[in-house]
Amino acid sequence: MSKGGKRPGAGRPKGSTNRKADKIRDFYQLLINKNLKQLQEDLDTLKPKERLEVIISLSKFVVPMMKAVEMSGRIDSPKIDMSKWK
Repeated sequence: MSKGGKRPGAGRPKGSTNRKADKIRDFYQLLINKNLKQLQEDLDTLKPKERLEVIISLSKFVVPMMKAVEMSGRIDSPKIDMSKWK
């Protein structure tokens, strides 16, 4: 038997979810669902700017974050002779 390194088939299969994380996510969703009315009442007591800040901060748990994309390179466009447009 060799020491160290990966064992074939060991660990969680690629793409499978973590059971603890699933349980926590399910509990959190249940907690939110049971308190929707209170959450709405709390939001209604806030000023519009505060309400928007809370909604935006909560949205990152629902809407996936998009990564910033950096582009490099050059776009070549045809040159237009404007002197003929008289």
